[in-house]
Amino acid sequence: MKKSKLSFGLAFTLLPLVAVSACSPTVTPSDKDIVSFTDPNGNTVNIPTDEIYANYKIDKNGVEKFYNALVEVVVRNEMNKEEYADTKAHCESLARNRVEGSKEQAQSNAEANGTSYDEEFESILTSNNCEDEEELFNLYTYQEMTSALEDEWFSTEKLSELLVANEGYFATEVPYHIRHILVNVTASVPEGLSISTSPFTSQEITSSEAAKLSNVVSALASGNESFGTIAYRYSDDSSGDTSSRNNYGDVGIMGRSTSFVNEFKLGIYTYDLLYQNDATRSQTLETALGLDEIYPDDEIATEFTNMGLDDIGTIPYGAILKLGQVANVETSNSGTPVNNGVTLFYPRNILFNKYFNKHNVSIITPNDVAVADVDASGRLTPTRLNTGELITGENFAGIFNEDYVINSKGRFQQVAALDNQYALCDEQGNVILVVRAGSGYEGVHFMVVQRNYLDEVVNDVTLQEYYTTAIPGEEAYPTTADGKDKATYVNFIRGNNTTYNTRATQVRDAIMAYNPYITDDMYWSLFEEQKVVIHDETLATKIDEYLETRKLDETFNRNETFEDSWDAYIDLLKIQQQLRGVNDDGEPVRLISETCAVKFQEDPNSPAFAEGGICYYAQ
Repeated sequence: MKKSKLSFGLAFTLLPLVAVSACSPTVTPSDKDIVSFTDPNGNTVNIPTDEIYANYKIDKNGVEKFYNALVEVVVRNEMNKEEYADTKAHCESLARNRVEGSKEQAQSNAEANGTSYDEEFESILTSNNCEDEEELFNLYTYQEMTSALEDEWFSTEKLSELLVANEGYFATEVPYHIRHILVNVTASVPEGLSISTSPFTSQEITSSEAAKLSNVVSALASGNESFGTIAYRYSDDSSGDTSSRNNYGDVGIMGRSTSFVNEFKLGIYTYDLLYQNDATRSQTLETALGLDEIYPDDEIATEFTNMGLDDIGTIPYGAILKLGQVANVETSNSGTPVNNGVTLFYPRNILFNKYFNKHNVSIITPNDVAVADVDASGRLTPTRLNTGELITGENFAGIFNEDYVINSKGRFQQVAALDNQYALCDEQGNVILVVRAGSGYEGVHFMVVQRNYLDEVVNDVTLQEYYTTAIPGEEAYPTTADGKDKATYVNFIRGNNTTYNTRATQVRDAIMAYNPYITDDMYWSLFEEQKVVIHDETLATKIDEYLETRKLDETFNRNETFEDSWDAYIDLLKIQQQLRGVNDDGEPVRLISETCAVKFQEDPNSPAFAEGGICYYAQ
């Protein structure tokens, strides 16, 4: 097997000079020397090249491989310092263990695949671009050295600087700390239904799912338990010890690049972008997300207005209570199957499709369901309420019920940012957002923003302090004037140092991941410290161009991916609104009125279910 002459081979061409540099005299670079640097003893080391590097240096792959090889040289050179002797020995020990692990894996693979150990170990070598065990050991040693240097260089202080840098983590990712409760729903289209069906209007859920949806919201509105306690008791996001359920609903840090479903992530962003009456905050978020460049002229706002989604969706609490009451109802009070027993007309499915089967974000209001009268022909009859408001069978707002507010122990609050509209909140006053999300993975999410990017200071804790990577007890951990630990992401879930270290690592990983080339900063600091000079000006220029280009490419790809997400989200909502819309008379196109849910129980002989009625279904 031949090595790549410009990757690992190049590194090994240069590395022997690093290893012996302690006893090498300082020499003046010759015409054949391409790089020079300073070793740990202060000697200048000159690295010669030959024609093969000259042939490849202007090629992108060649420049990339030369840069990676040069990085390896300075990393190993750094580790030759006396101060790193113990660290280097530890890295070599870890590398030996990894080599032994690779050997054991080769033996296991041979037994499983009916092949030989030599074949399987050769496969491992090939996958790592190594010729023999010694090169594999050297590779693993280098990887461990790099990791050790990163741990040292990216200190708590350095990571804190990266949070607020001009192109740092906050500016790039726009992070929110999120909690949620997930209620899984099957949401299948009823079998044998011959009328035109749609996943946005004609899905069915089980009686237990209907009851659970109602129970979760009832628990949230009772004011007797915290959001986290209810999440721990009810949430279906429960796979593994680190699931959000076991962390009391804590989802972690959400940013532009987080791979949450669009309805979840973009729904939360949309809430701050479109629905709050603070133009300054909306503009700040739009700029931070880069949407003012991706979609100029308020294109997203225009799209939502054109879809009729310029106001936040609402779910009346009374409809949710009703959902629990009718969860098991599948016949009329007299036991009569309605509309030939089509399950789509079960009250729970009618209520689910109208209020929960929506992919735009909603809030829960202290309102009762507005039910219309039915005239002799089975059509809806507009009804004048005490307020003088005209209510039809397709009204989504419902009718305000003050008792819900009084009995909620403060969980239904008037939200200033929503023009003082009442909304269900958690115990800390965070608005609970609701959205249906998933494709194949189906569920209703109840979400709260625990810490918003737009809030620079909350309870005397700055955004930079909130995302500290230190843990309580460490000098760098934020404290109050009287020495008490501040409330941060790290100690949001109370626990021991193991818990705090885990959460601090989550923050560190998020910061390290926002820019895949973040370690270039470390390498360049090593280049400067070791006085690395690339004598070939063309190659030096090409390396600068290579690093700048991949930085620009990463930014472009990240923005393109984000734009694609918004395009897909808006397209989904457009389809939803078309299929859930009303005609010119204000009558539903395909959505069944909740009036049918009431009439289903009360009177199976209602004209609503006769031919031509609003609830009529013809086989």
